[in-house]
Amino acid sequence: MHKKALIASLVLAAVMIGCGDRSAPPVHEPVVSLNASQIAAEQSYIETTEDYANVTLLGEYGSKVFINGELVGTIPESGTLEVSFEIKDVGDYSYAVHSESPDGVSSEKITIEISKNSKSASLGTVATKGDAANIELSKDGIIFVAEKNQGVEVISIGYDDKISSEIVSSVEGINAVNVVLSDDEQKLYIEDERGRYHIMDISDISHPVETGVVENIDKKVTSVSEDGATRFRLNACGLVSEDITNSTDIKQNFLLKDQGILDIALVDHDSKLIVAHGMEGLQLYDVSDPSNPVMIGEKDLGDNTSGLSLLLKDGILFVANGSKGVEIFDLDILLFEMEH
Repeated sequence: MHKKALIASLVLAAVMIGCGDRSAPPVHEPVVSLNASQIAAEQSYIETTEDYANVTLLGEYGSKVFINGELVGTIPESGTLEVSFEIKDVGDYSYAVHSESPDGVSSEKITIEISKNSKSASLGTVATKGDAANIELSKDGIIFVAEKNQGVEVISIGYDDKISSEIVSSVEGINAVNVVLSDDEQKLYIEDERGRYHIMDISDISHPVETGVVENIDKKVTSVSEDGATRFRLNACGLVSEDITNSTDIKQNFLLKDQGILDIALVDHDSKLIVAHGMEGLQLYDVSDPSNPVMIGEKDLGDNTSGLSLLLKDGILFVANGSKGVEIFDLDILLFEMEH
């Protein structure tokens, strides 16, 4: 996803030549001014979360421009020179900038201060009609949100510079506590408050059609490692980790007795497990040792955090968060925040 870098304009005005006695050597009075709303005289301050800060230098044609004493370019006929500062790490940076006119006269130095801040993990929120109780995500960016007595909303999600959403359709008349998407994404199973599953044909996503009701489906809250060796699942007692390398002899690695865990997702190359834990928000476990889960971080989301859906290829996590709707996070930044 692309974010626009902050741009400050630094004006190196043309060197002014005095109009005194023609026989006397010319009087040079370098004039330095700045043209940006957030900066003070003779100093430019840029605050960004990006890896680069772009600066436009305005000055006299032919003037050489130096940053920290190093020549970076010459002002072209357009009078503008674009320079880019690489700032990979979070922190404060300082650059001294001056110009040298074609006749060798230097301007005063200007200090450019750049402060790089950490990006926020939050990419936005999708408001829902009812409390978001659970969520499923299709491969093409459609989210299905169980919203209790408001039924299910089917929402198309877009994300570039910002999150956009559009309601595609809805299912009413069902007190929806959970949604399960079939592997081929042609059916949606909606669990009601009685534990029954309403089968919805969603081959036409804009017009879901109920085709039946069943008492149970082969539904388990599970997350399996990429190598197929370890499975994490929820049961009546809590979180279970299992060695499934031998399907005929499945071995339990651990049982974490915690009935407050509502949903799970393996992240960070299967070394960590992110957990939806109701009113306690998100929790993060280090599961690199399959026999010893260690909680290493948490994040309070201010409501009933009950469902997770991960778009792994784009590194985006969707969270069903009660009355706050669906919260959307940049996964890498979220993990960093939770661990620090």
